[in-house]
Amino acid sequence: LPNSTTNIEYGAFWNCTSLQKLSLPENLTKLRSEVFSDCKKLTELILKKNIESIGNDNFNNSPLTAVYCYATNPPNIEPRSFKKSSTCKLYVPKGCKAAYESSKWNDYFYEINEMN
Repeated sequence: LPNSTTNIEYGAFWNCTSLQKLSLPENLTKLRSEVFSDCKKLTELILKKNIESIGNDNFNNSPLTAVYCYATNPPNIEPRSFKKSSTCKLYVPKGCKAAYESSKWNDYFYEINEMN
């Protein structure tokens, strides 16, 4: 996806079997619902600093193990944006852990770590 992408529409990559690691574009601000549902090999996701909102059911049946979110303010996430998993870790910018822990992100990630 080009860095000029600001929005990804509903179900755009649903059931994409080749995605394993995904780094979203720098200018992306919004992920609509179910964009990456059923991507059964997707284990790593990188959300850049401009992401503002993530729609519901985006990563259903996607076996994420690591999510790196570079936004200093926790983006708005709708219900079931992520599947709660004890094996998926969230990595956030240094100094932002408390903000993520007091947001809806804490409902989906057992472990939130700060990046160096």
